[in-house]
Amino acid sequence: MVEYLAFSPDGRYVLAADGNTARLWDAATGQQIRSLEGHSDWVSSVAFSPDGRYVLTGSADKTARLWDATTGQQIRSFVGHTDQVRSVAFSPDGRYILTGSHDKTARLWDAATGEQIRSFTGNKGMVESVAFSPDGHFVLAGGYDKTAHLWDAATGRQIRSFAGHTRWVNSVAFSPDGSSVLTGSSDGTARLWDAATGQQIHLLAGQTGWVDSVAFSPDGRSVLTGSEDDTAQLWDTATGQQIRPFEGHTGLVTSVAFSPNGRFVLSGGGDTTTRLWDAASGKQLVTLLSFDNGGWAVTDPEGRYDSNDPDNTPGLVWVTDSNRVIELKQLKGDYYTPNLLASILKGERLPEVKGLDLVPAPPEVAIASPYQPESKRLSLSIADQGGGVGRLVVSVNDRKVAVLEHPVAEPAASKAGKTEVAVDLGAATLKPGENTITAYAFDAGNQIRSHEATATFIVAANSKGFGARADDAMNADYKPQFYGIVVGTSRFGDPSMDLQYPAHDAESMMTGLEIGVGNLFGKENVHLRLLTTDAKEESGQPTKANIAAAFADVMQKAKPTDVLLAYLSGHGVNLHTEKDSYYYLTADVRSLDFENNPALRELSTVSATELRQWLGAKNMPLKEVLILDTCAAGAANEELSKLAEQRDVPPDQRRAIEFLKDATGTIILMGSAADKFSYEAPKYGQGLLTWALLNGMRGRSIEDGSRLNVTHWFQNASEDVPQLAQSIGRRQNPRIAAPTGMMGFPVALLDPADQAKIPLAAIKRELLHLSCHDDHDHDPLGLAAAVREQLREISQPSGRGRGTDVPIVYIDGMIEGPADSLTPKIIYSVNGTMVSLTLRIDQADNTLKEEQLNLSSADKNALASTVAAKLVELAGQVPLKGANP
Repeated sequence: MVEYLAFSPDGRYVLAADGNTARLWDAATGQQIRSLEGHSDWVSSVAFSPDGRYVLTGSADKTARLWDATTGQQIRSFVGHTDQVRSVAFSPDGRYILTGSHDKTARLWDAATGEQIRSFTGNKGMVESVAFSPDGHFVLAGGYDKTAHLWDAATGRQIRSFAGHTRWVNSVAFSPDGSSVLTGSSDGTARLWDAATGQQIHLLAGQTGWVDSVAFSPDGRSVLTGSEDDTAQLWDTATGQQIRPFEGHTGLVTSVAFSPNGRFVLSGGGDTTTRLWDAASGKQLVTLLSFDNGGWAVTDPEGRYDSNDPDNTPGLVWVTDSNRVIELKQLKGDYYTPNLLASILKGERLPEVKGLDLVPAPPEVAIASPYQPESKRLSLSIADQGGGVGRLVVSVNDRKVAVLEHPVAEPAASKAGKTEVAVDLGAATLKPGENTITAYAFDAGNQIRSHEATATFIVAANSKGFGARADDAMNADYKPQFYGIVVGTSRFGDPSMDLQYPAHDAESMMTGLEIGVGNLFGKENVHLRLLTTDAKEESGQPTKANIAAAFADVMQKAKPTDVLLAYLSGHGVNLHTEKDSYYYLTADVRSLDFENNPALRELSTVSATELRQWLGAKNMPLKEVLILDTCAAGAANEELSKLAEQRDVPPDQRRAIEFLKDATGTIILMGSAADKFSYEAPKYGQGLLTWALLNGMRGRSIEDGSRLNVTHWFQNASEDVPQLAQSIGRRQNPRIAAPTGMMGFPVALLDPADQAKIPLAAIKRELLHLSCHDDHDHDPLGLAAAVREQLREISQPSGRGRGTDVPIVYIDGMIEGPADSLTPKIIYSVNGTMVSLTLRIDQADNTLKEEQLNLSSADKNALASTVAAKLVELAGQVPLKGANP
């Protein structure tokens, strides 16, 4: 049951209580990003702090808990109630926390210390709901005594009661201006009251079940109620008249909320779903689903969906009005819509799809007889179920080897309504031991795919089913080889497209692989190719020809039992004119004209289609890893662009990557998912994804003292990057795409001595715009400009794109930044040829470091140099927070 819901104050997150857990959804990406786990009993209430940085939960385990919204870490518990905590709230300034409990009390707590300040004991029954007034001066609590009570928050004095309900009060709320109070009750009504007099203004009657939840719209002109009659209702506060229902839940509606802009309504219920509605029309927009295994899905009434696993989310199937069951994977081609929630919240146009009752039935596919590797022929049975037979797809070991269009139209023997089709699997990459065949077909329109038919077969070492190179791999003396293709493109023909760190990122990744992979496979069995725009030789440049040649070399030499890792850093784009498109921009790109020029794209980009062909070629390694830390330059706003360069990852890349994974059986890590941006930041001296991966090699992802497993490595990076992005005031959520059931495997061995050699850029302190003046707010020496110039020089790397370490990042002109950024300040006075200076390093409103200097003013440049160096030294003494995610 989804017991309670909340939007974050900025509308970026949705919080839902489900069982013993609270789950946080990112409204910009549509993804469930973390679970807040720690309560020992069901979570009954949730709330965001006014600044959105913290989450508060109340539980039947008699405690309330405070969590960091960014990391999901529990900060403290509020312990003292003797029965379950039913409701929680933050004061408007975030300094205090209010809880209501079935022990008949409401309690006020200090949010910073967890200490109880006072108890409100006027309720004669169990407390079900609590709220702060918008100005924080008053506390409201409703419960089993059929009444809501108002207290003075500062003194604990009870001021008045709101009496009139005939059963207990389940929910209470203040209007945005504090003039009205809203209550919802088990008597099936909600009531609007005058907060100043306690007089009832309107009786909101019309729901046929208990009213479990109430909420005011942000403008106070309407109210929302959720009821055990399985609906939510919208009411006009001026007239008390019902405006519209929100119908669709199949269980009681236990929680309702408005989005901060008032455009959307959120409801949660006993059917374990969270639903988003259009407030103006009452139309259901999406359903948010969470699963016990940590999975999530977002669906809309037309059948579009987004999911952490677009192939197979356990517990999720589509059932049409005719009771036909359609599995998730069957809908993937047309209905999988990355960023579905975000697209709806932004009002973006969604791809057209047929209603699920109109989609054709796919055929049934079965393997007619056991596969014999010697013949290289597979016999399949295909039965038309009414929708015709379109494309037939056969994969071996998660790699597509045959695609036949309309196979039943070809001459074939028909047996009892079934058609037998022979498929040539000569292009299959086989491995020693067990191999797996998967086959499925689409309806005639290639829209809905069938259930998969699967079979396994064993290939012995002396079998003739292998190709020549595969036979070599069966040799007992053969040692698996590791192939690495590492590409970093920082500079292009158009300087406005240049990036700072991709070439340096690639060099750092190359160094890490040389150390760790060599230990695991043996240096003589490692074959690495580095292509960067910093290379002096043309053969080392990341051109289209060189990248293609690197993959071709692996195709020629590799065997199925080998391992391939490909790393691409630079610009990645999607074309809005093409579905599922993705292009990596090579050093050949001279401008963005390629978007409208297919011939130019062919010469200067690497497409997802080409990656599928290269990675899926016959005899390519069956263990493949692809890392895409790709980007397209652009800035959301001028201020924050000083902190980072954006690496654009539009939604269709997720579809492109999913189908790339399906075709090749490759584990893929993308720098960003649906929030559209991947970043490189001067603070970290690298792309955030690459920094997180290198940090993993330095120990964060090491298992058993030295082993680096690719799955654990990628998972840690995907958890760390959002924290790194948050530290520069941004959001970034990497995405992992892996074949269903594919297990991770080790890619490196790094003991502590080797870990220390991984070239990880040091985290730099960010200094905001320098403040420099005398006691009269003047600058008679013109010192501010001179010191700022010195700070800019210290901050800049000596060579563009080389990632040279510098002690600070000075962001001139930026007055406010992320919470951990520092502000240098100088206050000085001139006495003849001497200057008395007070140097300070501030963070927010706190002075962290301060020092007095007396220097000569004879040489302004020397004075500015000394002062700038001292400011950098003082900043360096401030401990870095979150240096190791």
